Amino acid sequence: MTLIDPRPSLVLFDLDDTLCDYASARWLRLRIAFDRALGLLPDRPDVDLDRLARESIEIHPHGVDHFDELLARHGASHAESAAAAKEWYRTNRFYGLRLFDDALETLRTVRDAVPNRRIGIITNGPTETQHAKIDLLAIRPLFDFILVSEEFGCAKPDARIFEEALRLGDADPATSVFIGDSLEFDMAGARNAGMRGVWVNRHHHPRPETSHAPEHVVADLAQVRKLLG
Repeated sequence: MTLIDPRPSLVLFDLDDTLCDYASARWLRLRIAFDRALGLLPDRPDVDLDRLARESIEIHPHGVDHFDELLARHGASHAESAAAAKEWYRTNRFYGLRLFDDALETLRTVRDAVPNRRIGIITNGPTETQHAKIDLLAIRPLFDFILVSEEFGCAKPDARIFEEALRLGDADPATSVFIGDSLEFDMAGARNAGMRGVWVNRHHHPRPETSHAPEHVVADLAQVRKLLG
């Protein structure tokens, strides 16, 4: 693994599915919500909860308005049970959410490795939701600043939110790096702002064979520590 040189003075992180395992938590919440819905039916149909979760994400990765239609498609048409699923899913919006096991050590190591290094978060999403996640995960003190797309007024991959991070971090693109799991939002956004990107590819997807491929690819945050020296 080739170390990043020069060592970055500003290190920026994505939040969901980079520092915390949002995808697994969402999957668990969907399974529980649909299980509750099916359990309220007089004659519970034999429906695969994993299939329901997968189709739900394909229809809308975050919403619940489609639950009625989805359940009906699988022979579970019942307004009260769909309403119960929606209510549980909304009420328990952070159920199962946790940091990846390698997150805390990485954040502390990355900060301590270089004197006066600054660390920030750039995350897409609603202001209240993203700040609530950060407080639940108890990581706010580890960052010098946090940028949430709704609060700032534009979202990744727009270069402007990255440029604001450079301003807050008092850094230039050549000495900054962005670490995230999304090629579309994180790596493209970093590239748009002229900074290097580190793609956290936990699921070992093929590296894109294009001119827009990320400069660095790691399998987890532990490898980020090695990459940053």
